[in-house]
Amino acid sequence: GDGGGDGSDGGPVAEARGIRHEVGEAAAVCLSGAGAGVIAWTVCYPIDSVKTIIQTEAHVAINSPATEWFRLLMATSRDRLWRGYSACVARSIPLNGVTFFVYEYSLKMMRDNTPAALS
Repeated sequence: GDGGGDGSDGGPVAEARGIRHEVGEAAAVCLSGAGAGVIAWTVCYPIDSVKTIIQTEAHVAINSPATEWFRLLMATSRDRLWRGYSACVARSIPLNGVTFFVYEYSLKMMRDNTPAALS
């Protein structure tokens, strides 16, 4: 550029824009991971609750696992199925956000540091 400070010369403005872009990209990856964690637990939590009930209750299941699962699902109150959900989701938000970020960052580092002959 002409050195006029518009960021086209690779100066501080361009550097700040690059940093903002990287921070925005990292935030998007973290939010994607957090959202994926919430969705995954929302779908799986009732299934996991029934599994836990089967494991902890002292009874002998005569039926197949699927039949026993459906029997317990119908016999168990909604409150019991969702007990502990908020704590589980609260834990999953930062966990999955950081996991997605670390995975994406590691992948980027490996791509950036792989010799052209190997890629």
